Amino acid sequence: SNLVVHAFAVTARSNAIGEDLVQPFFHSMRMDLTETEHDPKSFDDYVYGSAEVVGLMCLQVFVRGLGLGDAAKAELVAGARALGAAFQKVNFLRDLAADFKRLGRSYFPQVNVSNFDEVTKQLLVDGIRADLAKSAACLPKLPKSARTAVTAAHLLFEALNEKIARTPAAELIERRIRVSNGRKLVILVRAMIRSL
Repeated sequence: SNLVVHAFAVTARSNAIGEDLVQPFFHSMRMDLTETEHDPKSFDDYVYGSAEVVGLMCLQVFVRGLGLGDAAKAELVAGARALGAAFQKVNFLRDLAADFKRLGRSYFPQVNVSNFDEVTKQLLVDGIRADLAKSAACLPKLPKSARTAVTAAHLLFEALNEKIARTPAAELIERRIRVSNGRKLVILVRAMIRSL
């Protein structure tokens, strides 16, 4: 009776999205009900289930019927996981204030938001840059039908990460970083050009 769930089920069945991707997603969503801090393992599990599997689900749709070889598929899987991880980590950094002050959550292991500093911020930003670089290498290998949209999302989160890098740590824990609508339009045009 729920049209959203029904639409997902139809898409999942027609694109071979199985429980191996769906269960980790729900596991991560349940973690938000009880977990307020993460160690390295629970952080990796959370990011995989909340973001990397979403990239893998999208990839299943994008490459359906293409008959990719194992090596090509493995490369795209690595890129999709890296992009999903980058998206989630950027969102964690953007939402530091809300997560910590309103919800009492701290996602990054061993990161104390109450004394968040430039060194910590830079380490996190550099990790995101590595994820984005890994995923960028796979963008040209995506089918044309998906390339522009994924490239636009990649460029948007790259711009957000660079804005976070330029924002003082003390400011980052007080407000959410965003990219202006004008900048988003420029990013979309760049994505269209790059994907040709």
